[in-house]
Amino acid sequence: MNQCQAGSGSDSGSDSGSDTVLDACLRSDAVTLFVDRARAVVPGFRLTHDNAAHVGEICARLDGLPLPIEMAARLVRVFPPAEIVTRLEDRLTLLTSGWRLADDRHQSLRASLEWGYALLSPEERALLRRLSVLSGDFGPDAAAAVAADLPGPDAAIPRLLVGLEAKSVITPVADPSGPTRFRLLESMRCFGHDRLIAEGEETGAYERLVSWLTAICLPLHGEAVVPSATLERLARERTHLTHALHRLRAGADERQLLLASALAAVDTADGRVTGTADLVAQALDRAAPDSVYRAVALAAAAALAARDADGDAALRHADEAVELEHGRGRPELLARLLLLRGTIQHLRGEPTASLTDLREALEIGGRLRHDTLSALCLSIIAQYQVANGERGAVPRELA
Repeated sequence: MNQCQAGSGSDSGSDSGSDTVLDACLRSDAVTLFVDRARAVVPGFRLTHDNAAHVGEICARLDGLPLPIEMAARLVRVFPPAEIVTRLEDRLTLLTSGWRLADDRHQSLRASLEWGYALLSPEERALLRRLSVLSGDFGPDAAAAVAADLPGPDAAIPRLLVGLEAKSVITPVADPSGPTRFRLLESMRCFGHDRLIAEGEETGAYERLVSWLTAICLPLHGEAVVPSATLERLARERTHLTHALHRLRAGADERQLLLASALAAVDTADGRVTGTADLVAQALDRAAPDSVYRAVALAAAAALAARDADGDAALRHADEAVELEHGRGRPELLARLLLLRGTIQHLRGEPTASLTDLREALEIGGRLRHDTLSALCLSIIAQYQVANGERGAVPRELA
């Protein structure tokens, strides 16, 4: 099933890409079940280059589970697979065509999920509802954060996660190089979110999610050089950052500046080209101009513009960020902004302005005894010294 899902991301416009998708789906037990059940209602139905990617996506989004796949397959007598994919957002209403002779819990996806939900302990149900705000895979720390309102210590969370895994509500995500993470089955997440809303718990759960994400983003605001461990952690939470940011976009909450900046930092470090620049720009437009996080978002916009070779926009954003931070009493952030602007100026061939910023950042690095910051500044200053025949010269800040 994973091969089929991965194959659906291939270039469907090429013969080799569509062949790859079709071949992968033909090896999938879930797809085989879908095709078999589809033929029961549309005898001429078959898997083709045109529909393989959509059938694979249906099976993947239904977690490879037989009952919902059978229900989705029966819809082909009305909807083509491509349209079924678009309707899966409302799957609890859509998938109601169980077999007439089946017992009640097999008559609809909602009935099946309600049956499974009833088997959970009250603690497990409460945790499931809160986990429904996590749109991607998650670790025990995220689970503890969104469930922080529940009675009992954080130490109970691993036990509850083990219980949910044993009851096939969540599945472990295999990653030998990283910490333990889990994935909530998508249909169960949809059901859990419905229950979260019904219990009046949605607002609180999302607030805890945003607060937790904000906390892990704070090094972007308080560190002269963002630690690589922070970037790795933010990369793991990229899906949740995006989901929370979309949740905040209707208002002026200043935390969206920090979350958008975190996405930009991840994308810049990974070399991704996504729509993050637009998310940062929208956050800057919505949040108050005097927000404490505005300079961080401006720095993110500058870094993204520099990556995209838009030197004018990069310098404009960096200028505004530095101007905002001068006099605010946060030397770590100011030093990082000066280093960023100095680097942009260096790339634009503006040595005088670049050296001015780099030397100011270097002076701050010396006062803070921040060796990494000082080394980054010195590396660019050294390039100027070599270009001007000043080999061996010691910057006056270190003399």
